[in-house]
Amino acid sequence: MDKAISTIVIAGAGTAGWMTAAALAKHFQNTPVKIRLVAASEIGTIGVGEATIPTIRTFTQSLGLDEMEMIRATRATIKLAIAFKDWNRKGTTFFHPFGGYGEDFGDVAFLQVLSRLRAEGHTPNLDDYCLGAALAKAGKFAMPAGQAPFYGAFFDWAYHLDAGLYADYLRTFAIGLGVEHIDARIEAVTLDPDNGHIHSLSLNTGTTVSGDLFIDCTGFQALLIGKALGVGYEDYGQWLFCDRAYAVQSETTDPAPAPYTEVTAREAGWQWGIPLQHRRGNGYVYASNFTDDETALATLTANVPGKMLFEPRQIRFRPGRRQQAWAKNCVAIGLSSGFLEPLESTSIALIQTGIEKLKQLFPDTGFNPALTDEYNDMSRREFERVRDFIILHYYASDRDDTAFWRACKATQLPDTLRHKIELYKARGHFVRYRWEMFHPQSWLAIYDGYGWHPQAYDPATDGLKGDDMIEACTQMADFIKTTVAKAPSHQDYLDYCNRMPPPQERVLNMTDNAITKIVIVGGGTAGWMCAAILGHYLPKGRFEIALVESEQIGTIGVGESTVPPILELLRNLNINEQDFIQATQGSFKLGIRFDDWRKKGETYFHPFGNIGGPVRASNGTALDFYQLWLRAKQAGHPSGLQDFAPAAVMAHAGKFMLPQKARNTPIGSAAMSLHIDASLAAKFLRSHAEGNGVTRHEGIVGQVHQHDTGFIRSVELKDGREIAGDFFLDCTGFRALLIGQTLKTGFIDWSDELLCDRAVAVQTENINPPHPYTYAQGQDAGWRWRIPLQHRAGNGYVFSSRHISDDEAVASLMAQVEGEAVTKPMIIPFKTGMRSELWSKNCVSVGLASGFIEPLESTAIHLIYRAMDFLLRYFPERDCDPTLIREYNRRMATDYTEIKDFVVLHYCTTQRDDTPFWRDVRNAPVPQTLREKLELFRLNGTLREGVDELFRAPSWQSVMEGMGVRPRAYLPQADQISQVDLEATLTAVSKQLPAFVDTLPSHGEFLRHHCPARLPKVAVA
Repeated sequence: MDKAISTIVIAGAGTAGWMTAAALAKHFQNTPVKIRLVAASEIGTIGVGEATIPTIRTFTQSLGLDEMEMIRATRATIKLAIAFKDWNRKGTTFFHPFGGYGEDFGDVAFLQVLSRLRAEGHTPNLDDYCLGAALAKAGKFAMPAGQAPFYGAFFDWAYHLDAGLYADYLRTFAIGLGVEHIDARIEAVTLDPDNGHIHSLSLNTGTTVSGDLFIDCTGFQALLIGKALGVGYEDYGQWLFCDRAYAVQSETTDPAPAPYTEVTAREAGWQWGIPLQHRRGNGYVYASNFTDDETALATLTANVPGKMLFEPRQIRFRPGRRQQAWAKNCVAIGLSSGFLEPLESTSIALIQTGIEKLKQLFPDTGFNPALTDEYNDMSRREFERVRDFIILHYYASDRDDTAFWRACKATQLPDTLRHKIELYKARGHFVRYRWEMFHPQSWLAIYDGYGWHPQAYDPATDGLKGDDMIEACTQMADFIKTTVAKAPSHQDYLDYCNRMPPPQERVLNMTDNAITKIVIVGGGTAGWMCAAILGHYLPKGRFEIALVESEQIGTIGVGESTVPPILELLRNLNINEQDFIQATQGSFKLGIRFDDWRKKGETYFHPFGNIGGPVRASNGTALDFYQLWLRAKQAGHPSGLQDFAPAAVMAHAGKFMLPQKARNTPIGSAAMSLHIDASLAAKFLRSHAEGNGVTRHEGIVGQVHQHDTGFIRSVELKDGREIAGDFFLDCTGFRALLIGQTLKTGFIDWSDELLCDRAVAVQTENINPPHPYTYAQGQDAGWRWRIPLQHRAGNGYVFSSRHISDDEAVASLMAQVEGEAVTKPMIIPFKTGMRSELWSKNCVSVGLASGFIEPLESTAIHLIYRAMDFLLRYFPERDCDPTLIREYNRRMATDYTEIKDFVVLHYCTTQRDDTPFWRDVRNAPVPQTLREKLELFRLNGTLREGVDELFRAPSWQSVMEGMGVRPRAYLPQADQISQVDLEATLTAVSKQLPAFVDTLPSHGEFLRHHCPARLPKVAVA
């Protein structure tokens, strides 16, 4: 490409300049394109754009940056919404959250349902159906856990950040990618006399900088686009009266920062409050035609909470935009392209979209006018859309207490905005123009906040039953209340992010006590999952992560069935679920089918997700479905518990659909997990981890060296190489090379409670389409599994060596498997139990090295994930404070014990006595914690649930019912509904669910169409 752009020159730094430099450096990585940024460090930046909208997260992810690291580096807080105080009238507050509201009723929009309810005299509060708004009001935040069950449970978030620190953070990133920073002041701009393009910049150092493409990030000065190229400016002052601001930083006075921006209407404008971790940003945006500077300054200083950190600074601006954001060979990005007051925090978002448009339409040196025209048209439309949204905030207000607010109400609206308002008021219709930054849910938040409701509703809404609408709305509101009650505080989340000190303090804190190198010994699923998680969450420049493994040492690799939290892990690691399934030959898992456990010939199912749903009494009280079912069974109702479990009904029919894609349908409350090829999963995670900078060392560990304190110093490979570290993870499987052989940590033996101590595993070809569940069948001396993947099946027999020999177990398994064996049967001896200390000194054991519970409920991979979750929560320094170690060991022991009890439940409730094994199982001791749980449950179905347990009530209820443990009575609350209504409800659901499932594709069809496996390569002779 002879006409290719070879040099990009960015004029100006600050947020706009360094965002542009970082994004283009990433975009043109590994290409010959040179990027130079010219800016004098002596020139200050405006830097007040400290509140953002959720697009900032997309920008962060596109650069491959870690969100938590960015939060630490910029002292950021979470922003879930904007709180508007005194805008409609003095004393009122409403929220603009980043999230959805409610859920559509089929083709009928949720807003139309609310409109009908209002017409019938109800007074629904829109925010009751928005999780983002509820979390913001409660001062809470947590990462979304899985797919939202309805649209109102979906929320997004942005950040409040220190603009100066953010620019520094991006500067370091951009320079690391090769951007050249020229620290000099621009004295003159030289144009090409032939075509008027910018030829070069003359600097105060006496040098010149030439380039092919110039980007103007010089702020309000607009040195290139305005002063040099003479591009005009379109003024929005006829609609937006504010033209000045005072800004000041102050000490924080709140014990915990709020997860929202606060904007308070004043007599001639509005005041912002932006909470950061280390300070608060404050400002007063005002109209100079309606107040003087002195009064504005007094208004701000009188309303700043906390001590001001410096004198307020005045910023003068003209609302509007450049008539051309791209002229000749110059693109204006940031304030040089235009300015809209920061009421909706759009400044940084407009920088981001300017960069994205440039990347999409990137020119060559011919500068095709079609590209320039398209960019300018897109930029104009985008500015106008944001302008209209901001105008709405002023125009819709009922305030008339000052001349400013009366003038806002008298504004002649742009035609585009007037059209939007008319259609919304007429019947709640949302007009979507091209290049809208704010979606209909944002417009709805503002309309509703000002008390604007549609005058009529969609007549299709009359086809819905009023009671059904009220019940559905109540259920959504209840879900949000429950979720908010369980969520951690915003400060808790920030504390979680801040385990590592902020960048500006790290030089001081980088003592000999700081961990800088982590060594993972052992690969396989455990090792590479740890590497992938740590590589993702720990700052890359701060930590070195090494993994030692040998191809000569095999891995167990039979843990191919998982539980639902694995999907959360994939999302947290930014791993595409479809890619992972295809790469691991995976299939979907809706639960586990148990045959021959209670008695021979009996079958039951443990489904993932909810069973039934809340039913409401006449007074609106939500009734527990399980208690209602117990009552119905006492009255002779024929349906089993699993008839109301969407996952169980789908599994039984061999059907499948992603529950999150079927919200507001009978299967919407189901959950799912995956069956995966463990060795392929390890390879996939290895690639992901190495992409995040994890270093792999091939070799066998021959010796482990310790300090005098007993801490591990290094591992020495058999070829003589020595790999030292500050912290070690033992992922060596049952060998427990570090935690057991070196540190001599004890082992808590549970073999008296769980009798199985060996397994035989074999892989077979598939002769039937894969079923969407794991199969577990009771055997004479244990149980066997079948785990269907797309290309093969995993099979195994978990048995007690006291009741059957290895040869007998192999023969029994091979006589029952389907399809030809593709591997030889492998015997795996194991010892059930856990380490007495899973973390000892500077070593954490993970996976089989930390303990083992037979894979009846597929918990092995989950415990690896939990180990890393807790390690990141309690991450130590080199001295490994005993307080952190104790808390980690306590939390992990709690998880192991809960899972052990749940597995024992399957055995201790059996009625089988046909073999010595099952007779011994019935006589085995039952853990005290489980015995107490059973006693309580047998009374009236009450469950003693702990905090953060893996297996919740539907899981315990399913296994209890499957094993014949049914409560003697139900709770009296279940009598709040008549028997006739209860029977009608259960009968309707038991018919609707299978009827809907019958319309779904088979599991095999779904896999073929949506995530077909990448078939193993076959060598051709």
